[in-house]
Amino acid sequence: MTRIERVLARRLWDGAGRPTLEAEVWLRSGAVGRAVAAAPIRPAGGGALDLRDGGAAFGGAGVSAATTAVREDIAAALHGRDARDQSGIDRALIAADGTRDKSRLGANATIAVSLAVARAAAAHLAEPLWHRSGGGAGAAHGDGHMARPIVEVLGPRRGPHERREALDGGGFESIGIVATGAETLAMALDWSAEVVRALDAALGRLGARSGLSHGGGFVSPFDETAQALDVVTRCIGAAGFTANDDVALAVDVGAGLFGSGGRYVVPGSAGALDGPAMVEMQLGWLARYPIAVLEDSLAPDAGAAWPALTRSAGAGTAIVGGDLLATDSRRVALASEAAACNAIRIEPQQAGTLTEAKAAVDAARAAGWRVMMSGGRGLAADVWPAELAVAWGADLMRAGGLLGGSGTANINELIRIAGRLPNGGKLRGW
Repeated sequence: MTRIERVLARRLWDGAGRPTLEAEVWLRSGAVGRAVAAAPIRPAGGGALDLRDGGAAFGGAGVSAATTAVREDIAAALHGRDARDQSGIDRALIAADGTRDKSRLGANATIAVSLAVARAAAAHLAEPLWHRSGGGAGAAHGDGHMARPIVEVLGPRRGPHERREALDGGGFESIGIVATGAETLAMALDWSAEVVRALDAALGRLGARSGLSHGGGFVSPFDETAQALDVVTRCIGAAGFTANDDVALAVDVGAGLFGSGGRYVVPGSAGALDGPAMVEMQLGWLARYPIAVLEDSLAPDAGAAWPALTRSAGAGTAIVGGDLLATDSRRVALASEAAACNAIRIEPQQAGTLTEAKAAVDAARAAGWRVMMSGGRGLAADVWPAELAVAWGADLMRAGGLLGGSGTANINELIRIAGRLPNGGKLRGW
């Protein structure tokens, strides 16, 4: 009764205004699973690739070829297979694609189907995805604790995640806040909401309100990173909290968007910065501001600069490899050996299947790293990031912002799950 009968696909829209793909899997029992693909935060070199149509329509981001791949190649490869055998399903998807980077069928096609199969199997057993995927204990480690949410408060002026020539307009991809001192999910979200209110008021007093970012925060009106970090830090205090002890900052630098080959163009610097100079600049941030999370601080090809930053920052700061690691267990092993970072951003769409993404989680755990779950762009399209954050015992959840609806779907799903856990949403310790 858990054999796969039908595999369907349709085009939907993600929270970033682009076409995306939804897969739908039917079992003989009548159970149905659906899942929506999300684009990665940033395309990572060596990671799995979405299949997009190219051409003029939707800026080349159409998904007609990917939906056809699901309806034809993938449907044929999975028909009659047991949906309870997730690793077998994912091996079949990998074989059907036949490329290293999922470029023939598309990672958007394979991850959507992989997730839809998992949901169909869970539906057959009348279990939620977060429970089934976590081995029936509500979390990968069996303790039922939840990921600490990172709430975006400032985002970039330009389009989301566009490659650029320099560290421009605020110098970061996003600034978020993480309630390091909160004990429960509800407390963390309440504290985050108060800081967002204080920031709204501060931007109003400065006459600097400039709209909402794609991630659900405010568009940054600041010309320098220091200005943005100063204002958000002051707003933590204005909201009644102690910086670092109660609420800290999470900065996504997105260095791979403006640097490579050991060269980073930063306004105000005498020419381009090399890797050691980028490290020193960010160590200066850490000395001055309450930063708990630094994400993609350097380009993926930064080499020895990564372990230099991680070593100098110390274990109390999460140095997150996202683009560097591309949710790949092999990359995690190499980075762990080099002590290149101490945390990973997990984006299942970069891996292409649930099994491969979970392998990256396991490798990061074996290295003693923190795990951050992310749904990539278009967070509102589906709530599987929240489900997997609980299922796999993530320490952090890149939740999006509280404004504009782009992240609240996953935040609200975390709240629903917390209500079903024995401890009511107790967070992992920082």
